[in-house]
Amino acid sequence: MFQKVKSYHDAIINKGLEYVSTEFDKRALRLLNLICLYGAIIIVPVILVNKIIEQYYIPIIIISVAFILLISVIYLNSKGKSQFACLLFSFSVNTIAYIAVSIEKEQIEMPFIALSIGFFTIFLIKNKFWRIVNFGYSFITFAILYYIQLTQKEFGFVGFILTLVVLLIFGISLRFVNVMRNRNEATILKQNSILKKQTALIKKKSEQLLMLEKEKHKQELLLKQKDMEMILANNQVQTQLNENIITRLKQAQQKGKDELNKNINQVILELYQQNEINSRMKLIEQNMDLVNTGFLDNLVKAHPSITRVDKEFCSYIKIGLSSKEIAIIRNTTVNSVNVTKTRLRKKLKLENGVTITEYFRTFK
Repeated sequence: MFQKVKSYHDAIINKGLEYVSTEFDKRALRLLNLICLYGAIIIVPVILVNKIIEQYYIPIIIISVAFILLISVIYLNSKGKSQFACLLFSFSVNTIAYIAVSIEKEQIEMPFIALSIGFFTIFLIKNKFWRIVNFGYSFITFAILYYIQLTQKEFGFVGFILTLVVLLIFGISLRFVNVMRNRNEATILKQNSILKKQTALIKKKSEQLLMLEKEKHKQELLLKQKDMEMILANNQVQTQLNENIITRLKQAQQKGKDELNKNINQVILELYQQNEINSRMKLIEQNMDLVNTGFLDNLVKAHPSITRVDKEFCSYIKIGLSSKEIAIIRNTTVNSVNVTKTRLRKKLKLENGVTITEYFRTFK
């Protein structure tokens, strides 16, 4: 039986919680439902019985209206209209206070109840304008009715004690609501601080990813540029070889038979060399990554004084071409290539015993 009553009690107290989001609003709504519930099932019946015993039936209408008001507030909360319910509750209590004071002969607690409810609803009404209007109305009601009772009514001991009890209950309620609000605000501030840190971290990570993406795009463009340079160099070499062959053939036409055979043999040799060069060029294209992966950039950083020709020689050495192969590609002699290598060693300031190939392996 107790469990069933408790379940009904909790169901009424929790009316309308699904329409509010913050923990503070939920606690404040529960407190308002609690006040209305206990007012409807305890305070109103006690006052009603007391008036019947005194055979004073005029206030019964007001008490009935108060009961309907308390039930209406709970109903409005259950429909998600808690702000309207708070205003209705406060304005109705103030209005009932005027009527109650006018019909009672002794001083009663209604002015203090009106003021207490005005204080209490400050924490429940979110709209600033209606908060000011509501509290102003409650304070004016208290001032007018307190003055009337003080000057025109007899002192009522029972009403005074009841007023103290009501004020004590509302004081505790206000303290509870204020503590809950402060706790809720602290929780919100903490969550906002965490959210700001997470947002800043996400922004920083996004910027880093964007920079990496830009750097990657830049590297891809550089690789494509170097690929194009290598292809152009290949085309230039093949064009030079073709021109050499054409020159040889023209010279052979102008000379005798013996010289013709000699030049034809020379052309055949150069064609073999061109085939070999084409094979080496394919090897260069396959090993182009060795040069393109930042090798030349790092080399220039270490040795800013090297020229474009030096970089070309370094690229050939990096991919493993011999002096003879370099000589064929550049249409020069092996001796000239070796001289260039010696000059390059001095420019790179290599120690004795360290080859250019070994030194280039230190560059990634």
